[in-house]
Amino acid sequence: MKGKKTGGRQKGTPNRDNPIRGYLLSHSIKYFQPNPLNPDAISDFELDLKMMLPEDRVQAEIRILRHHTSELKSVDLAATIAPDQDETLTQRLARLAGEE
Repeated sequence: MKGKKTGGRQKGTPNRDNPIRGYLLSHSIKYFQPNPLNPDAISDFELDLKMMLPEDRVQAEIRILRHHTSELKSVDLAATIAPDQDETLTQRLARLAGEE
């Protein structure tokens, strides 16, 4: 029967707890928050970035940005413009400007 749930979890059943997910989340939050033990109380993340070589830092930033921004895709466009055989470009531009 279409539209009738026949198996699986009941609607609204929450996901079960995952202690590893909770640990990773708390570790990540701590990693990006200011740390008073670091110089200028910067986060551990910022301290790690400062210790990297510039080219490695750029690569790390690019990898992080990929998670937060959409990657643009190239688009192929095939178009054919058939110019009027008896009209030069100057004449056509003049005609188009006069249509405004």
